[in-house]
Amino acid sequence: MRSVTARPVGRPRNPELDRAILAAAEQQRSEDRALEATAAYVRTEVFFASGILPVGLRALQGAVDAAPAATEPLQAAIGALHMRAAVVAGRMRDASVAHMHLAEAAGLTASLRETPYEGAAIGPDSRRIHQLSS
Repeated sequence: MRSVTARPVGRPRNPELDRAILAAAEQQRSEDRALEATAAYVRTEVFFASGILPVGLRALQGAVDAAPAATEPLQAAIGALHMRAAVVAGRMRDASVAHMHLAEAAGLTASLRETPYEGAAIGPDSRRIHQLSS
């Protein structure tokens, strides 16, 4: 398993430290699923910057699976995750996966008006922007 925890550039990898950091993060996980989904959306920047797009896509898909679309904020958060996954898949040149995520996002966000949910604007305009980006 490849470590994606942050560490100073040039420092050797320390698997024990990586495991401790991940365990601490797991203990502090929020019960707020919309906030967790938003955090997963933002964490994708690490994968964009590092070029580890397949891992980023798997992380987004895991976040989608972990958050049930039971409320409007969760619907928006999961829709945002699908939009971000579409952009990642597009950068990977995987059109079929990008289109699948865009279709999922469309289904989740069709009834939402363009408004910020947990700090991210979600709605028809955002969906179109992500469509162009993928």
